[in-house]
Amino acid sequence: KMKFKKKVDLNILAIICARGGSKGVKNKNIKSFCGKPLIAHSIEMARSIKIINKVIVSTDSKKIALTSKKFKAEVPFIRPKKLATDNSPEWKTWLHLIKFLKQSKEKMPNIIISIPATSPLRSANDLKNAIKKFIQNKKSDVLITVTEAHRNPYFNMVEVNKSGFLDIVISKKNFVSNRQEAPKVFDVCTLAYVTTPEYILKSSHMFKGNVDYYEVDKSRSIDIDDEYDFNLAEILYKRQNDK
Repeated sequence: KMKFKKKVDLNILAIICARGGSKGVKNKNIKSFCGKPLIAHSIEMARSIKIINKVIVSTDSKKIALTSKKFKAEVPFIRPKKLATDNSPEWKTWLHLIKFLKQSKEKMPNIIISIPATSPLRSANDLKNAIKKFIQNKKSDVLITVTEAHRNPYFNMVEVNKSGFLDIVISKKNFVSNRQEAPKVFDVCTLAYVTTPEYILKSSHMFKGNVDYYEVDKSRSIDIDDEYDFNLAEILYKRQNDK
């Protein structure tokens, strides 16, 4: 991981990956969320952060591309359909974007921050703090955002064993009888992912290297996947902004 001596060394690119074929919520990324397209919230937040130099949207959808440009994000290409299916790993989408930048001889960023459109409850401070922690920890290859898990595989998560009965997912020698005794576990949330182009180019997936984390409160961690999530997020967003 490269060392950054001064702020002027930093060239931070925000990427927002948004495909058109959403099944849980039709046209999710451009559906009106509290008065503007869902993706616009992520674009505007990224553009409001001074240390972020550029915001690029990677999409397979011309409608999403037009909406993104309207809110002043750059859309330098339309993503291939093979990278926009239900089973397409986002890591390959990042790799496609980095290779595009290299081929177009654009100035390569030092840091990539991926900001999914589906987490509109994040704060600008969440993004700034995630970037700051990533820069400070010289040994990390990637930083992800997490929130404390509601269920714990050492205590109250179960799986079906070979006999057809239930076992605790992870058993310890000394039985864990309450949450306080169990190791702390987290849910990965989609507020942000921070890494470098070098790590994306050399790795086949996110967990190949040293993965650091930035913990956020559950109230800001919602990831919109279906109509229930969408409606709940709108209620929580309005309540946050009323405050």
